[in-house]
Amino acid sequence: MGSVITRDAALHLRVKLTHMRLGLGVGANDAEAVLRSLPSIGLRYRAHDAAARELARWIGGHPAVVQVLHPALEDSPGHAHWAALCAREGGEGAAAGLFSVVIDERHGQARVDAFCDALQLFKLGYSWGGPMSLV
Repeated sequence: MGSVITRDAALHLRVKLTHMRLGLGVGANDAEAVLRSLPSIGLRYRAHDAAARELARWIGGHPAVVQVLHPALEDSPGHAHWAALCAREGGEGAAAGLFSVVIDERHGQARVDAFCDALQLFKLGYSWGGPMSLV
């Protein structure tokens, strides 16, 4: 569930034609699931954000990690921009649960792949928004 918004008429037409040709659409069951989940979205989002911050801080202390890219972490690029735009009245804003980890290159791709393959609590995946944790 999302949207693509543009002021560019030519781009709008390209997106519209792509949408039509691919037959993209939202099913009734998907729309119903979104509508049912809206009353608890604030609670779920705050929990999602808190868990991600805790995990990002924890993994940032690992010797193999060069940097954690998460807007709520003060040493992350873009933190000041995030803080200025996302601050809530009386506190800081939420940052969701998506973050990146930069691994020291001396560990190599094969070792990083083996680490990811050995994970038991996190699954390998490319989707965001489901109820599971992905790497």
